[in-house]
Amino acid sequence: MLWWTEELATGIDSIDNQHKSIFEEGEKIIQFDEETSKKSVENSFKYLINYVIEHFSSEENVMIRYCYDNFEDHRNKHTHLIVNLHKLYKDFSNNGLDEKLLDDFKLLIIKWLINHIDQDDKKFAYFMRKAGT
Repeated sequence: MLWWTEELATGIDSIDNQHKSIFEEGEKIIQFDEETSKKSVENSFKYLINYVIEHFSSEENVMIRYCYDNFEDHRNKHTHLIVNLHKLYKDFSNNGLDEKLLDDFKLLIIKWLINHIDQDDKKFAYFMRKAGT
């Protein structure tokens, strides 16, 4: 089960609200199984790909505005997720839904939500608090 906690908050309302939306979609994805309709899985892929691109752009604009010293590394991690989502979506589009693809999709989302938001975004939040914003 995935759920948002205030411990994950960056303190930037727009970014935190976007993270909450990603968590909501992640919760849906965790529930997927091989009986899930292809359309539901496709909708989640499309939602995530579009939403994270929009979210990452917002987050990166704040980082640039405040000269975040770890910007390049953070952006590279964003790019990594987008590339992997596209790869999985391409595999799904070409080969359909199977247990391995579902497991890979779930693992990518879980690892992302747990690791990136909890670790990398917390570093950014700390930077923002330290900068007095």
